[in-house]
Amino acid sequence: YNRFKKWCAEKNVQVYSENVLLAYFSENAKTYKSSTLWAQYSMVKSCLIIYDNIDISKFPKLIAFLKRTGDGYQAKKSKILPKSEIDRFLSSADDKEFLMIKVGLILGIAGACRTDELVNLTVDGIENVGFSLIVKIPNTKTKIPRIFVVTDVGNMLELLLLLLLLKVIELRDKAFTASFGKLFQMENTRFEKKNCLQVVWKFSLASLRL
Repeated sequence: YNRFKKWCAEKNVQVYSENVLLAYFSENAKTYKSSTLWAQYSMVKSCLIIYDNIDISKFPKLIAFLKRTGDGYQAKKSKILPKSEIDRFLSSADDKEFLMIKVGLILGIAGACRTDELVNLTVDGIENVGFSLIVKIPNTKTKIPRIFVVTDVGNMLELLLLLLLLKVIELRDKAFTASFGKLFQMENTRFEKKNCLQVVWKFSLASLRL
């Protein structure tokens, strides 16, 4: 929206008519793909309604133009790791190198967790109840805490219990309190990796693309 306003100022445009919007998106179409144009349209539309009381969804020529930009466009599909490959990775990958990825994978899939939810997950937010783990997510996008359960499937629970044991020992040795005991993101919480120590930050979890 700010880019649109700046463009209008450069063109000395003061009235946001359908022709103005067509000119703006026509210029953008030379640089951006159809999916990006639609994202820009959505943002500009929302802001124009709020700040200028203009509903560009009622501009038929603009909508038709945006639809034409999608002719022949094929969106890139994300690569999907099948369950068999996930199971093989969990059972055969070296824990010393891939323990963090394994735990992030298990929790991310079992709880459909966002990156922020994994980052804010604490050690005391995971409870061992025998053959399952109860995981409490304190901070969610909807601001409502939620709970999910990880059941004992293959060696998944064994890996998580190993991780928790390592984290509890580390927290005790370093005299951290539970309030600072985030499972992934804590300055002194590290996963061993090839004889070195790997700090796990938010971008590391985001790179898993769960």
